[in-house]
Amino acid sequence: MTIAALIDGGGSKTRVRLIHFETGSIIGETVSGPGNLGLGAGAVYASINNACNILQCSRPDRIIAGLAGTEYAFERDQFLTLSSCPTQLISDRDSGLLGAHGGCVGGCLTVGTGVVLSWLDHDGKINRRGGFGFVLGDQGGGAWIGLRVLQQLLKLADRSAWQASHYAVVEEMKIGSAREDFIVFAHTASPADFALLAQIVCGQSILGNQFARDLLDEGVSYLVEILDELPQGLPIALVGGLATVYTPKLHQLGFNVTEPKGNALDGLALIGSYRVQASVDIWTNYE
Repeated sequence: MTIAALIDGGGSKTRVRLIHFETGSIIGETVSGPGNLGLGAGAVYASINNACNILQCSRPDRIIAGLAGTEYAFERDQFLTLSSCPTQLISDRDSGLLGAHGGCVGGCLTVGTGVVLSWLDHDGKINRRGGFGFVLGDQGGGAWIGLRVLQQLLKLADRSAWQASHYAVVEEMKIGSAREDFIVFAHTASPADFALLAQIVCGQSILGNQFARDLLDEGVSYLVEILDELPQGLPIALVGGLATVYTPKLHQLGFNVTEPKGNALDGLALIGSYRVQASVDIWTNYE
C-alpha cells in the first residue's frame, strides 16, 4: 500500500501526516521545525525527515506538500528536485483555504508566524492578498508581534518610561533587559524566534496586561484592513497559531467568522485525491 506524506510547512513549524494513499486512513501525525522555503529547500527537508523519523517512516512513497515561500522559484524547484518520490507542491495559503472549507467557496485568513488571506469564489477561482513575508509585510502575524513588542519596549526604554506592564513582558521574554540585549536579539533572530515572543504577548494579554492588549489591537487593525478585500457574504475561517486569539476580536467587529471544517493537511488530502474543483497552482516533479 502506498504511504503518502502530507506536509504543512510554515515559518515556525512543519506538520507531517502519514496516510495510506489509497484509502486516506491516517497512520500518524507529528510536528517538526520550520518549513518555509525561504529558509532553503534543504532546511525544509531536514524538518520533514525529522518528522518522518519520529513517525518511524524511512521514506514515503508520495509527498503532497503545502509550504510557505513558494514564491522562491529556485527553492521551489530545488524542493521538487531533491524529492526521491512523486511530489505535488502547492502554497500553504491554498492548502489552508481548501482544508478550512472542504474545498468549497469561502475565505481563509492564515494568522501564524505570517499573515495571508485567500478565498475561493463561486467561479472556482482562488484569490490571494498578503503573504509578503516578514520583511515586507505579515502585519498582525506572530513574527510581526514579536518585532513590535521589541520596538515599543526599546523606544520606551530610551526614555526611561517602562511601567509595570512593560517589566512583566520583559521578564517573561528572558532575553535581557538592557537595550543592547534587544539589539543583539533582533539582529540574530529568525521569524520563528520573533513569533515565540508573540506567545508571551498573547499570554500577558489574557492576564490583563494593557501593553500587550494594545499590541494585539494594533494587529487586529491590520487584519481588518486585509479582510476588507474579501467579497461580502463569503464566510471567513481563521487558521494558524494565532487564530484563537484573533477570532473573538473579529467576531466582535461583526465579521462572519466560521469554524474551519478542517486544516491544511485535510486540504492537501483533497489535492492528493483530485477532489478539488478550483484553480490551484500545483508544481510537480513528474508529468
